[in-house]
Amino acid sequence: MIGYLLALAALIIIIVAMHMNSIWPTQSKKENTLVFSLFWGLMLGLIAPFLVTTFLEGGASAVYDLLRSKP
Repeated sequence: MIGYLLALAALIIIIVAMHMNSIWPTQSKKENTLVFSLFWGLMLGLIAPFLVTTFLEGGASAVYDLLRSKP
């Protein structure tokens, strides 16, 4: 349940960031720091622990199989 809520929050943040044109900073405009940090914090908080536990349980071959498998 928590994973679904975090995924929903990430999707909402993506929509807000695209609407505000604040996903990446450029020389002409600055990013919205709240949206930028929430988005990347959620992405790293959801994806990185999953990849680390997959690596610890099955090694590099398990991560490779995960990335190679069909959705």
